[in-house]
Amino acid sequence: FTGAFWLLLFLGAALFRVIGLNFLSELLGKEWFSIPVTCLVFAVAVQLTDVRGALIRGVRTVALMLLSWLLLVITVLVAGFLAALPFTGLDGLWKTGSATALVLSAAAALIVLINTAYQDGREDNLPPAALRLAVRVASVLLTPLILIAVWGLSLRIGQHGLTPDRIIASACALVGVLYAAGYGWAALSPLWRKTAWMKPLERTNVLAAVLTVLVILALFSPLADPARLSVNDQMARLKRGAVSAA
Repeated sequence: FTGAFWLLLFLGAALFRVIGLNFLSELLGKEWFSIPVTCLVFAVAVQLTDVRGALIRGVRTVALMLLSWLLLVITVLVAGFLAALPFTGLDGLWKTGSATALVLSAAAALIVLINTAYQDGREDNLPPAALRLAVRVASVLLTPLILIAVWGLSLRIGQHGLTPDRIIASACALVGVLYAAGYGWAALSPLWRKTAWMKPLERTNVLAAVLTVLVILALFSPLADPARLSVNDQMARLKRGAVSAA
């Protein structure tokens, strides 16, 4: 739990750093901050497993319960990152050369932690109110993250063409679009119709799993072989003079 907490903090620091905000990176390097926070998070983990002793039915249950509380951390970090973008702009993000991978990693972390909080979604197994709110907010935050990733990919592909890495990133973004649409619908649909808490999330997970399998099969087949597609694209760019042979 403590290790996962720090991984999320480093991910958040990386997100802020690429838009020119280094305060979190500098803060994480200070012993007066890192040591007390580590002790506090470890104590919280012990307290959570002790207070909710009825849930201790194995390592899986305890792990899911602990990880679900990290959703609060990543939600605050991602919300802060997105809130800062109008003031910092996206130039710093694009200059990193790894903006898409970083943003997709943040989206993946949100998806995993949303599911640790949701679990089976039974009415008798709902998470606390704070986590339910975090699940809704995180589900909505997926959409701007995926849009940023798609935008960054389109810019890179337009400027430099396809590469195997960009094709794989595009495949991940495609799956991310489905997650963002489904989770956003699950979070917002109760505003205009009565439904069980985040129920559409389950259908989205199934559809996303099917799409993921299809995408992987396509990438490992001649249909969407990254090497073949990237070579064809670069040759086409060469023929139309978009790049030089030198």
